[in-house]
Amino acid sequence: MKYGLEKYKLLILLVLADLVFVCLHVLYVNTDLLPTNLYSLSRDRGYAEFLQYTQESWLAALFLLLGFKQRQGLYFVFSFLFFYFLVDDSSEFHERFGEYLADFFAFQPALGLRAVDWGELLVSAMFGLLFLISIALLYIISDLSMRKISLYMIGMIFVMAVFGVLLDMVEILVTHPGVGRLLVTIEEGGEMLVLSIITWFVFSIPSEPGKHPLDWLHSQKPAGST
Repeated sequence: MKYGLEKYKLLILLVLADLVFVCLHVLYVNTDLLPTNLYSLSRDRGYAEFLQYTQESWLAALFLLLGFKQRQGLYFVFSFLFFYFLVDDSSEFHERFGEYLADFFAFQPALGLRAVDWGELLVSAMFGLLFLISIALLYIISDLSMRKISLYMIGMIFVMAVFGVLLDMVEILVTHPGVGRLLVTIEEGGEMLVLSIITWFVFSIPSEPGKHPLDWLHSQKPAGST
């Protein structure tokens, strides 16, 4: 069975864009050829982050449309989740709220992490738990295809969290500048790549309710073929 590139065009385009931004970041960090830190992957509201804002906006809107079209509550939860990602990334919400919680609970530095780092982890844990509970409750009453789509989404979001949260904490613990720069590239670049895969995945979800999510991942045999 031959697999065409038709269904992968968006994925290829998004991944290529991610790789371009990673290359620009490496060029900025290691040379003087680029004049502004807007090329850095770690720069808030830099060029690469605006691509992420765009994808998060698309995902929030697509899930909202799917929710209304198919009347599936899980789509609304995923829509709110990516809207939260958009607000968090563009306004540094978890950093600001994490700093407030660190002061409110009088967190102390521990295990190589600052008090504000523990506050940020608490924010991520709170919102992560909230969305997980919402997904779990609606998962129970969803049909098989919706459950499969949810499992794919949870898996990909978990991988994105490993890059965005876990590696971010590891980077704070690392004192070697060269290793730190490498971790930043892996963390930010990995997060971008996973977000691109999620964007492609959601764009490819069939609009008809009850359709198996793998229908669009694998080519169908022509009628009469063996």
